[in-house]
Amino acid sequence: DFRRFLQDFYDWKKRTSAFSWRDYSKMGGFTSPVFMKQVCEGKANLGKKATVKVADAFGFVGIERDYFFSMVMYAQAKTDEKKRFAFAEMQSIAKANKVHHIGAESFKYYDSLGGGGSSSGGLSIDTAALAGFANGLKDRLSADLSTLTGSSFTCGTAVAEKLDRDQLLSKLPETVVAVLNDFTSGLSGDHLYIVAPEFAKRLSALVNQQESVELDEMAFSIVSEALAKNTGNEIIDLEKTGALSGIATGPAQAVNVPKVMVRIPQNEFVLLTYPLTNEGQVYNVWEVLGSEAATGIVNALKGNAAATSSQQMNSGFGSNGILSAADMGSLLGGNVPMDNAMGGMAGMGAPVQSGMNIPNVQSLTFPNLSGSPSGVQQGNIGLIMDVFMEMTVELGRTKKQIKDILGMGEGTIIELEKLAGEPVDILVNHKPIAKGEVVVIEENFGVRVTEILSPMERVSTLN
Repeated sequence: DFRRFLQDFYDWKKRTSAFSWRDYSKMGGFTSPVFMKQVCEGKANLGKKATVKVADAFGFVGIERDYFFSMVMYAQAKTDEKKRFAFAEMQSIAKANKVHHIGAESFKYYDSLGGGGSSSGGLSIDTAALAGFANGLKDRLSADLSTLTGSSFTCGTAVAEKLDRDQLLSKLPETVVAVLNDFTSGLSGDHLYIVAPEFAKRLSALVNQQESVELDEMAFSIVSEALAKNTGNEIIDLEKTGALSGIATGPAQAVNVPKVMVRIPQNEFVLLTYPLTNEGQVYNVWEVLGSEAATGIVNALKGNAAATSSQQMNSGFGSNGILSAADMGSLLGGNVPMDNAMGGMAGMGAPVQSGMNIPNVQSLTFPNLSGSPSGVQQGNIGLIMDVFMEMTVELGRTKKQIKDILGMGEGTIIELEKLAGEPVDILVNHKPIAKGEVVVIEENFGVRVTEILSPMERVSTLN
């Protein structure tokens, strides 16, 4: 909770010095003397620039800065996808930077070795093999994009290189669209795509046959689908080697965030760059492979079955060392349904035979012919999810005679019917749907929803 963190800092400074909310806001570089107070109380949010200001004021660098950005994004996320993205980012940073306080005896032993330890010299990976792998995919990537959009895409020579976080950030625009597509079995390690917002907008515009589009859920869905298809092609090629099998990924999730908030591996990793051209415009698709994923792919390409099978076995186990149901089914013979695979153990204690090809027999189900329109309604509403509607926040109303209106001038005070402190009305297409209270978001006004009107209340306003 970044607000609690900021409040704790203020409380500590207040106890130890003559520190005020004005000082706190000034420390962050904000003109409003109560801005930090409103942030701590949840009455104001931190925008992108304000988050950077606060991080600079605290002197956050490296993982501290990245973690703070993710905390802010998590707390202020407006969609489940962005919330999950931020949470995964925090988990990744925490996992990669665990701190262990060594005791005196351990330090003595370390010191007796010279105190220097040994250096691995960075990630050792065959980038040439990965470049060849990527160039075997590039034509299918451009063909898939051409089919999806109805417009011709071509892909130049793909490049593979070892980078660290700072080197990648220097290549990216300030704001990017990141598509998380981590491996869940067969391979392990970070895996994501990064594109410029212009590329995501271009895909969406071509698919929807529109001149200009916004970065909305539709655009995210299109770019996620396109890049997940490339991952599918990678999986096909890797499983053809015979060194890997059962490779799977989680659902691709796209989010538009500042580049510093992207979940980039903390250590060295491999970056694959696909230069795409559409109607004379060049767009880069960057694919980030964590060290584990990159190593597993190279081992598979070189036919190192021993190394890849070890990684594949490890990827199937959870943090507690227990195999998941899906991985258990995979080990018991590929596409064996879990109810069949576990039937021997759950029944009379008959042993489960590894490799047995048990058919997946399912009972035939008929569609519900009761005439319920719910399924159709749910499908149809998806067609209008990206339609824009006007939202208005109404402070209050009053009625005036024409002579009073004509007599208005600078300095005239108009008294409204609404009482001070009373919730404001929130309207969609001029119809009331909710009530709320006014808040300040940096330099702008906003409204926090405090009450959703009941269907009866909404119907009563139609007249």
